[in-house]
Amino acid sequence: MHDVANVVNRDIKPDNMLFLSQTDGTDRKGDRAQIADFTTTLKVPKDDSEFKVSGDMGTFTFLAPEVHLKPAFKPKPLDVWALGVSIYTVVFGRVPFFASSDSKLDLINAITEGEPDYTLKIAYSHPTD
Repeated sequence: MHDVANVVNRDIKPDNMLFLSQTDGTDRKGDRAQIADFTTTLKVPKDDSEFKVSGDMGTFTFLAPEVHLKPAFKPKPLDVWALGVSIYTVVFGRVPFFASSDSKLDLINAITEGEPDYTLKIAYSHPTD
């Protein structure tokens, strides 16, 4: 997506991913994930490594720390961060950063200053639908 089409998603999260199992005789066998929602995508200039965006587009819990700390930032690393948070969420059954209150400021502090809990066990219960 980033290298082939020069597109950033800006809202990668488990709700916007399809987890597929393909066994139909094609060369693309096995389990894989695909991005399913492109309503927040942005086409980026192909040869401009200094291209930056601003704003907190996307789902708050999956936004990278630089969204909260900088006025402008490179968009591709934001997708990579959101993908990592999504994988953590799927594997462990909860988001890696959470606050003790519903305050947005507390969550921002947890994301920018905290560390995920690495003592969790893999979540074995998944929805069947």
